[in-house]
This record gives sequence, C-alpha cells and structure tokens, in this order.
Amino acid sequence: MPWVPEPDPDDVPFNEPYTAELDDGEKVTVTFTPEQSGSVFYLPILAISKVRGTIYEIRDDGSTQYGPAAIPPTDIDDMTVTFAPAKRFRDSTK
Repeated sequence: MPWVPEPDPDDVPFNEPYTAELDDGEKVTVTFTPEQSGSVFYLPILAISKVRGTIYEIRDDGSTQYGPAAIPPTDIDDMTVTFAPAKRFRDSTK
C-alpha cells in the first residue's frame, strides 16, 4: 500500500526508535515532538512490539488516533503502512 500523501522529495524521514522495559502494571509514555515549528508531520507507519497484557493507545496533538487496544497498530517486524491516509500532527504524538 503506498503512503498517502506521497512523501515530497525534500521531506526528511522521521525515525527515532525507543525502547522501554516494564514490569507488570507499569506504564510508559513516549512523546515525539517536531523540532521544526509550524511544520506538518505525516505518520504513515507506527510500529510497536506486541507484548501480551499491554494496552496500546496513540495520541497526536491531544486526540486519540488509535486504541486503546490489546494489539499495536503494526509490529516492528511487519512495517506496513498503518494509516492511509497518513495521520498528520503539528505539536506531538505519544
């Protein structure tokens, strides 16, 4: 499945992996914030490892875009397009 919208040749890829190991009952919030103010960022793929007993929720600019769900949008071994059209955000996604 192609990205929607297609990336512009001048676009800069955004790929910043994050790892957290949690004990039962612990929670982690990972926030990605654009470094270029006023820019619109597109999120076509969001991959997270699938772990039993985990609840996944994705928010961008304060709105829930995915979940809460017992499975992630896509697994890191899959890396297929998750959102078509791509989700857009300006301030943060977490």
